Amino acid sequence: MKTFARKKPSPARKRDPELKTVLILNAARELFAAQGYENTPTAQIAETANVSEGALFHQFPTKRDLFFRLAEDYGRECAAAVMPLEQNNVTSESIVRAAFKFAEKNPNLFRFFSTVGPRLDQHDETPMGNSIVSVIRELIERAVENGKVRQCNPQIMAELQYGIVLQAYNSWQKSGANANKEDYILEAAQLMNISK
Repeated sequence: MKTFARKKPSPARKRDPELKTVLILNAARELFAAQGYENTPTAQIAETANVSEGALFHQFPTKRDLFFRLAEDYGRECAAAVMPLEQNNVTSESIVRAAFKFAEKNPNLFRFFSTVGPRLDQHDETPMGNSIVSVIRELIERAVENGKVRQCNPQIMAELQYGIVLQAYNSWQKSGANANKEDYILEAAQLMNISK
């Protein structure tokens, strides 16, 4: 009579929803930037993240939810890079320079989150733009309270400033190799200047 060695039970799988979220976000960011939103199926995101498609949908009920989370996270990263915590030395020019520098780290990703993907409303706003505008608005509100900036509607001013920087960067990119980046930065900074 043959005796079989008993197999050791395999260790229980660890369920780490936070790790799965990170893996899904990283995979989606990479794939969306490379292929676009419409050309990236959720099955491919799950496969790249090494999770099941069910796990992906557990974390993000729709692909649109996943996109919005990515864009909001990217917007916060951009806002943090452009708007340092120490506000004393912030100028329109330093904001524009920091925005250009952030965008140049990964131009495809910046272009993707600032110009494509599902829209929030009829004004073609993106979640990334909303995150950045929110941070700019808070800074303008504080500057108005401290008397450093003229009285204004902070929300409108923040939307316009975001638009100026975004358009300056996109215009510079479209202008080709002969375009002087410095000219675009300085002109955008002049347009953004709202000090008293």
